Formats: sequence, C-alpha cells, structure tokens
Amino acid sequence: MSLLILRLEDIRSVLVQLCAAQGVDPTSAQYLIEDYLGAELSGIRTHGLIKFLPLPRAVQSRVGSPKIVSAQGCTFLVDAQRELGPVSARFCADLAIDQARQSGLAIVAMRNSARYGRLAPYAERITQSGLIALLSNQGGLAITPPGGITPVLGANPLCIGFPTGEAPLIIDFATSHAVWSEVLLASLEGTELRPELFYDQSGQFTTVPAAAYAVDSFGGAKGFGLALALEILCGALTGAKMGRQVKDEYDLGYLLIAVDPALWRSDAAGFMGEVSQLGQEIRDAVMRDPQMQARLPGDRAREERQRRDAVGTLSLHPQLWERLRAMAEGSPA
Repeated sequence: MSLLILRLEDIRSVLVQLCAAQGVDPTSAQYLIEDYLGAELSGIRTHGLIKFLPLPRAVQSRVGSPKIVSAQGCTFLVDAQRELGPVSARFCADLAIDQARQSGLAIVAMRNSARYGRLAPYAERITQSGLIALLSNQGGLAITPPGGITPVLGANPLCIGFPTGEAPLIIDFATSHAVWSEVLLASLEGTELRPELFYDQSGQFTTVPAAAYAVDSFGGAKGFGLALALEILCGALTGAKMGRQVKDEYDLGYLLIAVDPALWRSDAAGFMGEVSQLGQEIRDAVMRDPQMQARLPGDRAREERQRRDAVGTLSLHPQLWERLRAMAEGSPA
C-alpha cells in the first residue's frame, strides 16, 4: 500500500484536534505531540504517531496530576496518578533538573504512570540544562531468558545523555533485540515482522504479528543481564511490580537521574569540551569501508528530523492516518 505524503502543518492540525476531541488539555497535548511527532519525524516510527492510538483508554484512566509522595535528600518518589506518559515524564525530568542544580545530583523514581515513547526527549531536556541524564524504565513482558520461550522481563530501555555545549550526545536503546512496538506497527499496517526476531509460543521464529510472544535480549547473556538489572532498579527499587507480576502499564516503574558535570570538577565547561572532543575523534575515525563514516548515537535521527522539517512533509501509512483522523472527530481509536 502506498504511503500518503502529508504536510506537517496538516498533521499537526489533526493532532491538536485529536487531543482536544479525546479530552486532553492544550498543555498536555503539546507534550504528546512533541514526543510522538518528534519520533515520527526522526524516523523512529515504532515510537511515533502510533502511540496516539491508545490515548482514549489512557485519558479515561487518569486520576490526577503527578505528585511527590516521598522526598529524602536529593531523591524523590513520584506517584504519577495514572497521568499521560509524556506529562508525567516531563514532570519528573523538571524535578530532577531543579534538584540537580541545587545539590549536584537528583534521583527521581516514578510509578503508576501511563507509558510514553522514547526516553531521548527527556534526557535531552535534562542535558539542555547542562546536566548529565540517565533514564530507564520497565517495558512490560517481552524478553525471554537466553534459550527460553517464556517472556520474563521488559524490553527495558536505557538512555544516557551528556551535554556538550552544542547538540547533546544521547545514547538511547532498548535491551531487547527488537522493540515490541514493531509488532503493533506491523499489525496496524498489515505487514510481516522482520525475520528471526520474534518467537511464537512454541519457541519458533515468527513473522506473523498476532503470533509474536517473546523476543531475545540484545547481546545474549550480557544483554539479558542488563535488562534484569534495569528491571530490578526500576521495579523493586521504586516499589513497582516486576516480571510476570506486571499486569498493565501502571504496574511499571521509572527512574530518572540528573548529575551536574561540575560535581567533581571546577566547572562544567571542561567536561563538555572533553565530550565534544571525544565525539569528534569518533567521527574522524578511519573506517574499513571508505564509503562509510563513523557516527555518534543520535546522529542519524537528528539528521532525519532536520531533513523532514526542511521538506515540510511526512509520509504516513493510510491506515494510521485514517485512525488519527477518526480520533480527531471524536471516535475511539
């Protein structure tokens, strides 16, 4: 099926109407659009506009605004009260920024929130304040132990961001070999999954979205170990649930850490300069294939975003666009 080429201003207009029709206030709508449209423009379709489809249920589940339920030193525990993910994520990022500016370090744990998309926008928000960011959360059941079939861990992402004085260095990745949103996207678009990534319940690889049951961690046992550590840090440490005790997105835990790079230095400028220099050394590295150029994490997404912003259009699957327009008219997804 051919993709639709749509003007960005038309897409934004529909998204604003969608949020209003689904009962989302203008400020929260802005946060959602920045997050999900930003991912789509960056070429990260699994975390893009498809994230709007569960919005009606998420809006109905809202209880209140995020609130701090515990504050000890530079640490905070936030009950998001089932707030929309981008709203609660921004609340926690800003809380971490404010505390790290005062004490050099902030650790914010959150639970009882709806899911959001990428971690990168919130790490970037922290780095824009001149701080180092480390973010993670549980991702719901997806990852099976090496050689296993049963999903026991989330595809728990890890994102680390460093200020550089220019574009921040953002390292953002899931600990699964493939993200589960690929299944949702393929199901919506009526396409097959990429081969040899997802298992069915018999432990065989499947390309059928409806049959997908589990996925491996990246990097074998090492990736599984990292996913396990993040499950515990974001789950048990925050008071959220873990593993097969997780029943829905509100059982998941989140962790945001902000660090002042001048904490053990005379100033932050030297830190940023050294990070920038290292990044340039990586980009200048000689490659085995002379046609290739070394990139830093985030380079490709940033370039894609700049290209699409300049062109002013975005290609969307007709099925997704139809669903978004229907939601803008007040229909459930």
